[in-house]
Amino acid sequence: MKKLNTALNRKNAMKCLLMSLTIPFLLAGCNTIEGAGTDIKYAGQSIEEAAENTKHPCSPTTPCPRTQSRTR
Repeated sequence: MKKLNTALNRKNAMKCLLMSLTIPFLLAGCNTIEGAGTDIKYAGQSIEEAAENTKHPCSPTTPCPRTQSRTR
């Protein structure tokens, strides 16, 4: 019976050790994924802004390049 208790204690100790080594990596991974999500969000916003600027290059303060090329 003593051997069985010793084996169970070792098995439980190994489980605890494995969990204590694994959990910090999982938590760090969550922060990394959150940061990547934020970066992707900002990249998407930049792409949207560039697309809007390409759609509407003319503004009241800057002349439209299309009309300038026609007048030359």
